[in-house]
Amino acid sequence: GMHALATEQVLSHFDRDPLIHPSGGGQVLRSLVQLLEPLVDASPSDSPSTYLQAVRAINRIANQNADTVRSFLKEAGMLDLRDGLLIHSLKLPLTVEGAFAIMQGFSFEWVAEKPAFREANGLAHLLHMFHAFPEQYDL
Repeated sequence: GMHALATEQVLSHFDRDPLIHPSGGGQVLRSLVQLLEPLVDASPSDSPSTYLQAVRAINRIANQNADTVRSFLKEAGMLDLRDGLLIHSLKLPLTVEGAFAIMQGFSFEWVAEKPAFREANGLAHLLHMFHAFPEQYDL
């Protein structure tokens, strides 16, 4: 519905332009968290593309902004939300393309160290993904 459309448009914007001005950064990131939080509770039958787009957008914001904005990112809970979305995407039924999208450019070392990853059986989901595509040696 409307939430999905708004989410898609906002993520598309941040994919193109991840820069956030520090003067309003805290409010922008708190609003973005409110927009993205419902994705974590969404049905696991949903497509992983929105989750992966959100994770990619959060990573781009974290990597391409000033330290002030990165502090706002952490304070708003955006990094924990990113981790939750990534773990959630591992639970979804994936195509080969979806599995490649998850693996491309993401380091699971930082996720695996977090208690939330262990509590959500993240390693089991990751191993299941590898097992689901045994012919894909590039994963």
